[in-house]
Amino acid sequence: MNRLRALTEEALNQLIKQIQSDRNGGADLVVPFVSQQYVHAIRFWANRMYIIGASYDAALVKQPLAETWNETRKAEAEVAEASDDLV
Repeated sequence: MNRLRALTEEALNQLIKQIQSDRNGGADLVVPFVSQQYVHAIRFWANRMYIIGASYDAALVKQPLAETWNETRKAEAEVAEASDDLV
C-alpha cells in the first residue's frame, strides 16, 4: 500500500498501461475502466490516510471504500477545475 500511495497519478496510469501491454507475456490482460478508477481511488485514499496519520492497510480496502473515495477524488478534481476557471 505504501508503494501504491507514493505513486503519482501519472505513474499509476503508466503502470496500468504496462500491465495491459504485450510486455506482460502476451496474456492479453485488460484492466476494466471502473477497476482503473478504483485503483486510483485507493491510491488517493491511502495518500489521504497517510497525510492524516491514519491506517491505510490493504485489509481495509473493500469495494464500498473504493466507490466512496472515487467520488471524493472526482469531486475534489471538479472543485479544483472550477477554481482554476474563476481565476
